[in-house]
Amino acid sequence: MKGLDKIKREMQAEVDKVKEDKKKRYAQTQADKLLEHIEEVCDENYDDLLAQDHKSFRRMWSFIMDKAKEYAIDNCAFVDDDTVYSWIDEYVKLDDKAKVEAEKKKKEKKTYTPVKTVETSTKEESKQISIFDMF
Repeated sequence: MKGLDKIKREMQAEVDKVKEDKKKRYAQTQADKLLEHIEEVCDENYDDLLAQDHKSFRRMWSFIMDKAKEYAIDNCAFVDDDTVYSWIDEYVKLDDKAKVEAEKKKKEKKTYTPVKTVETSTKEESKQISIFDMF
């Protein structure tokens, strides 16, 4: 299954970015639960939808996080598994190709004028952040 394999690879790549053991275990458990649902419902049509070039785990995760924010009180949300799984299915079935392409074109159209920059960095800014670090 091409789409399922693509999503698995993308999820694992995100998990692999996590450096701290405790967070990595948490991220792996989370990814396993999401994949368990996707594998359970993945038929040929679902797989074809996942295989689309504009579909990605990163976009799926953003979609889920945006939905969870609607439930949040004081920046904290408790959402049951079935609701999260329904958001995954909603994302997979969402016809968002035009939106993704428009976002891509907008990024490509940006013109940048040369500006003298002073490079400053703190230890915090230099850390690589995974989507799983959002929790």
